[in-house]
Amino acid sequence: MKAGVFFLTNRYWAAQMNRPQLKYGDKNKDVREYKGGLCALDYIAKGDVNDEFDKLTKSVTELFQADEGLEETGIVDEETWNALNKKIGEKASARLH
Repeated sequence: MKAGVFFLTNRYWAAQMNRPQLKYGDKNKDVREYKGGLCALDYIAKGDVNDEFDKLTKSVTELFQADEGLEETGIVDEETWNALNKKIGEKASARLH
């Protein structure tokens, strides 16, 4: 397993509990972590990972939610965090096999 995959998987699975809701206009480290997860799943480019929940983040969140069968709100709620964590875990697991 690549070290980056191990770190990313552990960080997201460990941080799964008590994740804050994120929405358009938010600017903080939690947004950066969320966008890092989207990047790991190839929803956004590495250069788009920052602290700002901008229009791109909202649009990509809606796309991710649609792909996961969630309500397309553009708001990162508990269900969205859980789906993101699950997909990251699946991707990491697939790389092991």
